[in-house]
Amino acid sequence: MHETMHEKTHKIARFNITKDLANLIDSTIEQTGKNPTIILTGIATNIATFLRAFPTYTAKIDKVFWLGGALNVPGNVFTVSNDSRAEYNIYLDCVAARKLIASDLDITLVPLDFTNQLPLSPGVFDKLSKLKSFYGKFVYKLLSIIRKVKPTFFATYYLWDSITIAIAKDIGVAKIVSNHSLTVTCKGDQIYDRQFIKSKTLLNSNFKAAIDAIVSKPIENSPFYQDFLNVIDCD
Repeated sequence: MHETMHEKTHKIARFNITKDLANLIDSTIEQTGKNPTIILTGIATNIATFLRAFPTYTAKIDKVFWLGGALNVPGNVFTVSNDSRAEYNIYLDCVAARKLIASDLDITLVPLDFTNQLPLSPGVFDKLSKLKSFYGKFVYKLLSIIRKVKPTFFATYYLWDSITIAIAKDIGVAKIVSNHSLTVTCKGDQIYDRQFIKSKTLLNSNFKAAIDAIVSKPIENSPFYQDFLNVIDCD
């Protein structure tokens, strides 16, 4: 019997980021005999919340690949007045970002420095338009909508999440540069930023952590694009 969309949505809504994630990690280890890898393509709020509740579970997680940060390039936060180096996934919850970076997890950061070097080119977009699978047509339709409203589409649009997944798959997309320094600065407004009111000790503080970061140029003739097309060209 197939679940209805309402049932699926209700199940997702009932997911407990602490207890249920711990159970998921345990069941993954039991079924595969391996510690799971986490691919994080958004803010670190959920995983930071999990680590506060289950700090010992860092030993049960193999690696974390995180799409976030801007090391030596401008950031991408443009909707509010901010430091031009800010990147959304860290900016939106920098307290959680510091919690994640300060953990003893094996983290590979995928910053804007790297994703900026893999734009969605006209050639790849043309190949995407010719895919016959449901997913291929769906992705092409979504990107076509963005292209219509974004004049600089081919110069400024990147497949951020897909790049991060490709790096986690270790298909030769990038070289890893170890122990690169990342600074996370948290500054809160006591009127608007509730999370900072609850964590006053974190106001206006700096933290540096040595983590793995992909900052080298992509390997020539990157296999990323073809892998991306192959993945979505199936039903």
